Amino acid sequence: ETLIVLPNSYLPCPAAEGTAIPATTRAAHGLPEEAVVFASVLTHL
Repeated sequence: ETLIVLPNSYLPCPAAEGTAIPATTRAAHGLPEEAVVFASVLTHL
């Protein structure tokens, strides 16, 4: 399983960790549907 996490700076407004990323933001950054917010940096595990 791949977890993709994203810093709040990518979002139009701050969001809690684990929050789903809005479709428009995902599309803008080429992220998959399961991408979620994380507090630090974009990470692939």
